Amino acid sequence: MRPDSSVFSQLARAFQRISASLDRAVQLNITFLEESDPTAIARRIANPPTPRAGFVVAAPDTDAIRHALREVVAKGLSVVQVVSRIVDEADFVGTENHAAGRTAGLMLSRMCRSSGSVLALCHSGSSEVHCP
Repeated sequence: MRPDSSVFSQLARAFQRISASLDRAVQLNITFLEESDPTAIARRIANPPTPRAGFVVAAPDTDAIRHALREVVAKGLSVVQVVSRIVDEADFVGTENHAAGRTAGLMLSRMCRSSGSVLALCHSGSSEVHCP
Protein backbone atom coordinates (compact mmCIF):
# COMPACT_ATOMS: atom_id res chain seq x y z
CA MET A 1 0.00 0.00 0.00
CA ARG A 2 1.14 3.54 -0.61
CA PRO A 3 2.80 5.67 2.10
CA ASP A 4 1.35 8.79 0.42
CA SER A 5 -2.17 7.59 1.21
CA SER A 6 -3.46 9.40 4.28
CA VAL A 7 -4.94 6.17 5.69
CA PHE A 8 -1.66 4.27 5.49
CA SER A 9 0.55 7.15 6.60
CA GLN A 10 -1.71 7.64 9.65
CA LEU A 11 -1.62 3.90 10.34
CA ALA A 12 2.19 3.89 10.14
CA ARG A 13 2.42 6.86 12.53
CA ALA A 14 0.04 5.11 14.95
CA PHE A 15 2.21 1.99 14.95
CA GLN A 16 5.30 4.14 15.54
CA ARG A 17 3.62 5.82 18.53
CA ILE A 18 2.58 2.44 19.93
CA SER A 19 6.08 1.04 19.46
CA ALA A 20 7.46 3.69 21.82
CA SER A 21 5.50 2.08 24.66
CA LEU A 22 6.70 -1.47 23.95
CA ASP A 23 9.57 -3.35 25.53
CA ARG A 24 12.94 -2.66 23.86
CA ALA A 25 13.06 -6.31 22.82
CA VAL A 26 10.17 -5.63 20.44
CA GLN A 27 11.38 -4.21 17.17
CA LEU A 28 8.95 -2.59 14.75
CA ASN A 29 9.71 -2.49 11.03
CA ILE A 30 7.31 -0.65 8.73
CA THR A 31 7.64 -1.43 5.04
CA PHE A 32 5.65 -0.09 2.11
CA LEU A 33 5.71 -2.12 -1.08
CA GLU A 34 4.25 -1.31 -4.47
CA GLU A 35 0.63 -2.53 -4.40
CA SER A 36 0.75 -3.00 -8.17
CA ASP A 37 3.33 -5.79 -7.68
CA PRO A 38 1.56 -8.53 -5.69
CA THR A 39 4.33 -10.99 -6.51
CA ALA A 40 6.87 -8.82 -4.67
CA ILE A 41 4.48 -8.50 -1.72
CA ALA A 42 3.97 -12.28 -1.60
CA ARG A 43 7.76 -12.80 -1.73
CA ARG A 44 8.25 -10.38 1.20
CA ILE A 45 5.54 -12.17 3.21
CA ALA A 46 7.13 -15.56 2.56
CA ASN A 47 10.79 -14.45 2.85
CA PRO A 48 11.28 -11.34 5.00
CA PRO A 49 14.72 -9.71 5.20
CA THR A 50 14.71 -9.96 9.01
CA PRO A 51 13.34 -12.61 11.40
CA ARG A 52 9.91 -11.92 12.86
CA ALA A 53 7.50 -13.35 15.39
CA GLY A 54 4.50 -11.93 13.61
CA PHE A 55 3.34 -9.13 11.39
CA VAL A 56 0.47 -6.84 10.46
CA VAL A 57 -0.40 -6.70 6.78
CA ALA A 58 -2.44 -4.39 4.56
CA ALA A 59 -2.26 -5.78 1.04
CA PRO A 60 -4.36 -6.32 -2.05
CA ASP A 61 -6.27 -9.59 -2.20
CA THR A 62 -4.55 -11.65 -4.89
CA ASP A 63 -3.88 -15.37 -5.32
CA ALA A 64 -0.14 -14.92 -4.69
CA ILE A 65 -0.65 -12.93 -1.49
CA ARG A 66 -3.38 -15.27 -0.28
CA HIS A 67 -1.08 -18.26 -0.82
CA ALA A 68 1.86 -16.59 0.97
CA LEU A 69 -0.30 -15.63 3.96
CA ARG A 70 -1.69 -19.15 4.29
CA GLU A 71 1.83 -20.59 4.21
CA VAL A 72 3.17 -18.37 7.01
CA VAL A 73 0.05 -18.89 9.14
CA ALA A 74 0.41 -22.67 8.70
CA LYS A 75 3.98 -22.35 10.00
CA GLY A 76 2.65 -20.75 13.19
CA LEU A 77 3.46 -17.11 12.51
CA SER A 78 1.04 -14.59 14.03
CA VAL A 79 -0.58 -12.51 11.30
CA VAL A 80 -3.05 -9.65 11.68
CA GLN A 81 -4.75 -8.30 8.57
CA VAL A 82 -5.92 -4.68 8.42
CA VAL A 83 -8.02 -3.00 5.72
CA SER A 84 -8.91 -6.26 3.90
CA ARG A 85 -9.59 -9.77 5.15
CA ILE A 86 -7.54 -11.78 2.68
CA VAL A 87 -7.55 -15.18 4.40
CA ASP A 88 -9.82 -16.57 7.08
CA GLU A 89 -6.89 -18.32 8.78
CA ALA A 90 -5.43 -15.04 10.11
CA ASP A 91 -6.90 -12.45 12.44
CA PHE A 92 -8.55 -9.34 11.00
CA VAL A 93 -8.90 -5.90 12.55
CA GLY A 94 -10.96 -3.40 10.63
CA THR A 95 -14.32 -2.43 9.30
CA GLU A 96 -16.84 -5.13 8.49
CA ASN A 97 -17.30 -3.81 4.97
CA HIS A 98 -20.50 -5.66 4.09
CA ALA A 99 -22.25 -4.29 7.17
CA ALA A 100 -20.87 -0.80 6.47
CA GLY A 101 -22.12 -1.03 2.89
CA ARG A 102 -25.58 -2.08 4.02
CA THR A 103 -25.69 0.81 6.45
CA ALA A 104 -24.52 3.25 3.76
CA GLY A 105 -27.20 1.92 1.38
CA LEU A 106 -29.88 2.32 4.03
CA MET A 107 -28.78 5.88 4.79
CA LEU A 108 -28.66 6.75 1.09
CA SER A 109 -32.14 5.32 0.52
CA ARG A 110 -33.47 7.50 3.33
CA MET A 111 -31.80 10.61 1.91
CA CYS A 112 -33.03 10.18 -1.67
CA ARG A 113 -36.47 11.58 -2.36
CA SER A 114 -37.03 9.76 -5.66
CA SER A 115 -36.00 6.55 -7.37
CA GLY A 116 -33.16 6.41 -9.86
CA SER A 117 -29.58 5.34 -10.40
CA VAL A 118 -26.77 5.89 -7.92
CA LEU A 119 -23.14 6.30 -8.95
CA ALA A 120 -20.56 4.85 -6.57
CA LEU A 121 -16.97 6.04 -6.95
CA CYS A 122 -14.03 4.29 -5.39
CA HIS A 123 -10.31 4.89 -5.27
CA SER A 124 -8.98 1.40 -5.88
CA GLY A 125 -10.28 -2.14 -6.09
CA SER A 126 -7.12 -3.49 -4.49
CA SER A 127 -8.62 -3.71 -1.02
CA GLU A 128 -12.03 -4.31 0.50
CA VAL A 129 -12.17 -0.90 2.09
CA HIS A 130 -11.99 0.86 -1.26
CA CYS A 131 -14.44 -1.16 -3.33
CA PRO A 132 -16.89 -3.94 -2.50
